[in-house]
Amino acid sequence: MNQTFRKDIQGLRGISVLLVVLYHTNTLFPGGFVGVDVFFVISGYVIMASLLREYQNNSSISLVNFISRRINRLLPASTVVVIFTLIASVFIFSPFSEQGQIARTSLSSTFFSANLYFVLQNSYSALINNPFRHMWSLGVEEQFYLLLIFAIILIIHFSRNKKTVLNRILGFAIVTGLFSFVINLIFAAGIRVLPLPTRIAFFSPFTRIWELQIGVIAAFVSARYLQHLKRSLTAEFLAVCGIALILFSALTFNSFTAFPGPYALVPTLGGLCVVLFSSHTRFIAGFLSSNPLKYLGD
Repeated sequence: MNQTFRKDIQGLRGISVLLVVLYHTNTLFPGGFVGVDVFFVISGYVIMASLLREYQNNSSISLVNFISRRINRLLPASTVVVIFTLIASVFIFSPFSEQGQIARTSLSSTFFSANLYFVLQNSYSALINNPFRHMWSLGVEEQFYLLLIFAIILIIHFSRNKKTVLNRILGFAIVTGLFSFVINLIFAAGIRVLPLPTRIAFFSPFTRIWELQIGVIAAFVSARYLQHLKRSLTAEFLAVCGIALILFSALTFNSFTAFPGPYALVPTLGGLCVVLFSSHTRFIAGFLSSNPLKYLGD
């Protein structure tokens, strides 16, 4: 399978998006919000796999090219969404309170910081009927990308050879991922280290980085140990387990689940299994690469 573009990963994206959309219809998948967590794993994997290829080919990584690629990929579409939503909100929402809240959120959404805006709000009224609330996950991703690329640039600058660079990047991913997971557990449990701990647990990049770092680590594992792995029943079984974990969490979790917390391990580990092993399968790879799922992923 082409390692620069994996149709199975695109299909997994499609499943993730479908779970989130169906969750918001309030008809299916009460835990469908876990699609976002699977998406984080995918994003970490895809971005790190791309950076690894660039470094192996050029012995360097271009900060300017990385940022310009992110802007070109995301800004046009997000701008259209913001403008359209602002226009629609004039006809749908109250001009006395809701429209003002929406306008302020649109500014943070434009600069990929909606998640930080929601953390700083002093009441849940800032989230009610706010059509920009879905932009929070994009903010987490972009903030993570900036952290990752600057860390990598620094590691390259202060390292002597390729092996040292790669080991240090992997170490950075493991350490920051573990730290993020621990503070995620603290805040998701409602421990008041800071005000509104559960809000911080859900929206803060610091409590979500570990999910993206799982994907980063998966890119290293795949490149180092799984490149020449052949199709096998073991890979098929592990990929099936991954899909099962994602669907289990989507079906059994709900809005009362203390999330993310330890529960987020279920869909993220499911996503990890699929990312690592689906390209070495026949059944799961064929299912995920099917045109409907790939279309949704695209």
